[in-house]
Amino acid sequence: MKSAPSDSASFLERADAALAEGDLDEAETLFRKAEKHLRKVVKQQEEKLGAKHPDTLTSRHNLARALDGVNKHAEAEAEYRAVRKLRTEVLGAKHPDTLATRHQWAHTIFGQSAKAETEYRAVLTLREEVLGPTHPDTLAVRDDLVFLLDAYGKDAKAETEYRILIKLQEETLGARHPDTLTSRHGLAVALGGQKKYAQAEAEERAVLKLRQEVLGATHDETLGTHGNLVITLYFQDKYAEAAAECRALLKRQEEILGKDHHDTRETRKLLRSIEEEMDKK
Repeated sequence: MKSAPSDSASFLERADAALAEGDLDEAETLFRKAEKHLRKVVKQQEEKLGAKHPDTLTSRHNLARALDGVNKHAEAEAEYRAVRKLRTEVLGAKHPDTLATRHQWAHTIFGQSAKAETEYRAVLTLREEVLGPTHPDTLAVRDDLVFLLDAYGKDAKAETEYRILIKLQEETLGARHPDTLTSRHGLAVALGGQKKYAQAEAEERAVLKLRQEVLGATHDETLGTHGNLVITLYFQDKYAEAAAECRALLKRQEEILGKDHHDTRETRKLLRSIEEEMDKK
C-alpha cells in the first residue's frame, strides 16, 4: 500500500516527460496505466484512510490528471471539482495543494476561455499572496494565463500579462534564460496582433539576437523568431529587409530541415510573395 502512490507518480512523471518529447502515444499509454492504478489506490485509501484523508485526496487529484491525459475531460473536471471542495474543507482555501487542484482544473476547462481565465486569475492572486510573485508556482500560473490569452487572441490583455511576466522572469531567471526569451517572443506576437508592428519588430530583433547567442542560430525557437520577424517586416511594407531576412532564414532551413520540409516550403512561398510585392514597386 505504501508503494502505490509512488508508482502512480512514476506513471504520471513519465507521461509528462513523453509529452514534453512529443511522444503522444507513449504519454497516452502511461496515462492509461496511471488511471487504472489510481482507481484501485483511491478505493483502497477511501476504505483504509477515509475519503477526506490528505493522501486519498492526493490520489484523487492525480487520478484527475490521468483522466485528463486520456481525454476524459468531463470526468476529470468532475474529479477536480470534488477534490477542490474537499481540500478547501480539510486543508483550507489557501493551502498549496488546494491551489494546485484549482490550477489543474483550469487546464481542464481551457476550452471555456472566460471560465478558465477567471480561475487562472483567482489562483494567481492567491499564490502571489501565499507564495509571493516570484515563486515558481506563481510564475507557472501566470505563464498559463498569458498562454490562454494568447491562444484566444486577447492580445491587449496578453501584452499586459507578458510585460509583468517578463519583468519577474528577468529578476528571477535572468534576461537570457530561455523561458524569459519565450515570453518576449510571445510579447512580440501579442504586439503584432494589435498591429503595433514597430514595437513587435524591435522585440523580435532583440529576441532573435539573444536566441542566436543562447540557443544557436539553427535552434527551432531561433528559427521561429526569425520567421516572425520576416512577417512583421512584410506587414510594414519593408520588402527589401523582409526579403533579405527571408533568404537568410530559408538558407538555414534548407541546411537543417531540408528543401522539402514543410517549414522550408512555407518560407519559400513567403519569399515569393515578398518578391512579387517588390516587383510592383
